[in-house]
Amino acid sequence: MSVEVRRTGEDLELELTGEWVAERFAALETALASVDLAAAQQLSIGTRRLTTLDLSGAWVLRRFVRRARAAGAPPCASSALSRISCGSSTRR
Repeated sequence: MSVEVRRTGEDLELELTGEWVAERFAALETALASVDLAAAQQLSIGTRRLTTLDLSGAWVLRRFVRRARAAGAPPCASSALSRISCGSSTRR
């Protein structure tokens, strides 16, 4: 399990990898807590390399998404098929 972070200007890209499961709950929380959302206008969350996501992993991710929204960086997710572009026209 890991979170790869790339920043390009005002865009912040996260790529979730591995298993996001209950056994890794504390590590997931720590990894996402260390993501600096300052100055991010757009957040993209990639899941192509995510192998397992259970309820605990989803809960940690949900809490991070709420934090990102509160910081002014509305997130979008990407699927294995395509990357969704985010911006002010994103539907919720």
